[in-house]
Amino acid sequence: MSFVYIGIYWGNHHHLLHTVHHVNSKIIWANMHLLFWLSLTPFTTAWMGENHFDKLPVAAYAVVLFLCSVAYYILHQTIMTHHTHSTSLIEALKKQKKKGLISSFMYVLAILLAFYLPLISAFLIVAVAIMWIIPDQNIEKALKE
Repeated sequence: MSFVYIGIYWGNHHHLLHTVHHVNSKIIWANMHLLFWLSLTPFTTAWMGENHFDKLPVAAYAVVLFLCSVAYYILHQTIMTHHTHSTSLIEALKKQKKKGLISSFMYVLAILLAFYLPLISAFLIVAVAIMWIIPDQNIEKALKE
C-alpha cells in the first residue's frame, strides 16, 4: 500500500511541478515539507507491519498520510498563488481541492478509528488511495492550452 501511495504522490507531484515555469524559495520549502513527511512513510509502514496492524502503528501511519496530504495542499496552494497568467490552469488545480478535502477528512477519521477499529481505519486508507490512483487529466489539458 505504501508503494502505491508513494507512486500516487510522485505522479501528482510530477503533474503539479510541470505547471511551474519559475521556482521560488516558497515553492522549494513547500516541496521540502512534502518530501519530509513522505520520507516517514517507510518507518510507519514497517512499524505497522511488525505489529500486525495494532492500534498505535495504524494511527501513526494515518497521521503521516494526513500530514503528507497537508503538505501537498500547502505545495499546491503555493504553486497556485505563483500562477497569475493561466486561468484554465488555476481552474484545473482548483478541481483537485475538493478531492483533497475529502481525503483529509478520511485520514482524520482513520486516525480516530485506529484506536477502536484499526481494520476499518486501514480500509479508509485504501479508499483514499483508490480515489487518487488515476491521475487528474485536467492539469495536462490546461497545460496544452
